[in-house]
Amino acid sequence: MKKYKPHKKCGNQAEEHKLPPFEVIKTASQGDPEAVMKILEHYNKYIKTMSIRKYYDENGYTAFFVDDTLRKRLEIALALAVSKFNII
Repeated sequence: MKKYKPHKKCGNQAEEHKLPPFEVIKTASQGDPEAVMKILEHYNKYIKTMSIRKYYDENGYTAFFVDDTLRKRLEIALALAVSKFNII
């Protein structure tokens, strides 16, 4: 099995890809709204990155923006997935 090596330009990927604490995941899966909010805050940067859309203005220039509708849909999908998460 090939070992994963972080890309040198990406900085400290171990810090960037930390999971939320187990207790937060556990309480969020039990329906605690505060814990769900902590998970949403943890993944906020990733969700915003995944919500970026490209658009062209009237002069043909390219611009990027965060699609708030898509961002909300991703947040809802994450919250639903956490609520269905089964901890054995």
